Amino acid sequence: MWERCSASRLAPVGALVDVAGVGVTGVNLERLDSLVEDRDMLAENLENLVKKERLEGREEGREEGRLEANQASALNLIKLGVLTDEQIAEAPGLTTAEVQALRAEDKH
Repeated sequence: MWERCSASRLAPVGALVDVAGVGVTGVNLERLDSLVEDRDMLAENLENLVKKERLEGREEGREEGRLEANQASALNLIKLGVLTDEQIAEAPGLTTAEVQALRAEDKH
């Protein structure tokens, strides 16, 4: 949309263009084309960056969800009171230190 509006203001349809690509209005059409290409490239780069950031954010969210689920499983096993910290750590894939920290939090 911008291209058409700006181009029509800068070089009306039927405007005379000399050999250097500069119209009667003094607009360098090659430069204008270059700016339009630059704008399109920047828009594409921005779109790709947004997609990448969105994917990374989703993956971080999934990882946080997995960790919370593992911690909840460990807390349930702690509350049963029949397993050692090492046994509890094995089930959801946590470290013994993480289980000990959960056990300490659960006491408070």
